[in-house]
Amino acid sequence: MEFVRNQVEQVQTMNHVIDVMRQRLHVFQESGDHRAVFQRAYLLMTQEMQRRLVSGFFHDTVWMERVLGGMVYSNPCCKDPY
Repeated sequence: MEFVRNQVEQVQTMNHVIDVMRQRLHVFQESGDHRAVFQRAYLLMTQEMQRRLVSGFFHDTVWMERVLGGMVYSNPCCKDPY
């Protein structure tokens, strides 16, 4: 498990999660997969959470970043269609 120790690492890690989510959204949209709707909602939420992480909104940003990073890999709606 990767631990994030500072704000710069945090943003890079969340940027990776967002990139993966965007790639999956593109695949779903191109194939007409209905999961694109859910993927888009998760992407928008994750982008907002990233903004809040950077702004210092959360008291424990390391924990919250780990939770958000796990969402992209554990949610069945976000799995690759193939």
